[in-house]
Amino acid sequence: MSKVGILTFQNTLNYGAALQCYALYRTLRELGHEPMVIDYRNPQIARNEGLTYSWCHPRSVLAYAKRQKRVRAFDAFRSRVHFTEPCDRGSIASVCEGLDYVVVGSDQVWNPQCMSDDPSYFLDFMEDASKKKSYAASIGGSEIVTDAFDPAKLLDGFTSLLLRERSGADYVASIIRSGIVPQVVLDPTLLLTGKGWKALAMTPKEVAGTGGYVLLYSISEKERAVQAVNRIAEETGCSRVELASGEREPLPGMEGAAFLQFTRPEGFLGLFAGARHAVVSSFHGVCFCILNHLDFYYSLPPTTKGSVNNRVLDLVGALGIDGRTVNELMPGKAARIDWESVDRKLACMRKRSVGLLESSLVR
Repeated sequence: MSKVGILTFQNTLNYGAALQCYALYRTLRELGHEPMVIDYRNPQIARNEGLTYSWCHPRSVLAYAKRQKRVRAFDAFRSRVHFTEPCDRGSIASVCEGLDYVVVGSDQVWNPQCMSDDPSYFLDFMEDASKKKSYAASIGGSEIVTDAFDPAKLLDGFTSLLLRERSGADYVASIIRSGIVPQVVLDPTLLLTGKGWKALAMTPKEVAGTGGYVLLYSISEKERAVQAVNRIAEETGCSRVELASGEREPLPGMEGAAFLQFTRPEGFLGLFAGARHAVVSSFHGVCFCILNHLDFYYSLPPTTKGSVNNRVLDLVGALGIDGRTVNELMPGKAARIDWESVDRKLACMRKRSVGLLESSLVR
């Protein structure tokens, strides 16, 4: 049994981040390892998530106090995994000393803009290359842009490079000289089955007894997503449910719909498990639509070179899911999803991804 540390964005109030961390932890445990999440506190992420405040700015204190219900809910979910003691840039090396391996990932851990050019996520504090691994790491865009350190030099020190997007794997392959061939693997949330996730799901009280509903979970593009939800509700007679991605009011056009400004991660799982249809503009929203065999459509901003949309497009393309954008729904050109085919492809991708992870953790 190896002691395996997971270094990811764990100190957040983000559904996808919390669920992928749990899924990787559980997968490692099922492989016979002793996983633990490294409780690393990156200051930039803490600020982005509103987990800090300044007495000099009363508004930040009030916002922090308002956010405590959300913090407690995520802390309760995180209690499902084992953490190291909290650490920062100065103490992370000592916290990781007793680990056999450190696996970086998933999420945009190799996107310096997310964590203020912090080289910790490139394991610069570790000298033993045999311990340096990654799983479903993402660079976020088309390249790693930073003047704070040389990403190619640090990535050359890894003995396994497993990335989430093909575009990221191709970029990493183009800059390293170690001879390691980067491989593309599934996001950790897809390593567990829909049945496995449903065991954790809880139905939020706001939708209990609602019956069939169309779920809207919109992080980026919103206007066309709302139009799609309203069209589906009108054609099917289903009610509408909106889950906010942050602390905001209901979107224009969603008047009269059940609105959840926040639910705990178990409630997030329950919303997807109980929906009949869904419209999402979120990568992990797409993941949980697939896991629950939902009649779903995705709405994303226009794709440009290096767009984070690549993660969605790579996934649906690999699974053979075509014609499910809101642009294809609105004129009535949406294609049917062949779930038997999707499940076969997903099972093969899951087996390959777990196999690559398992083989990377052998000296």
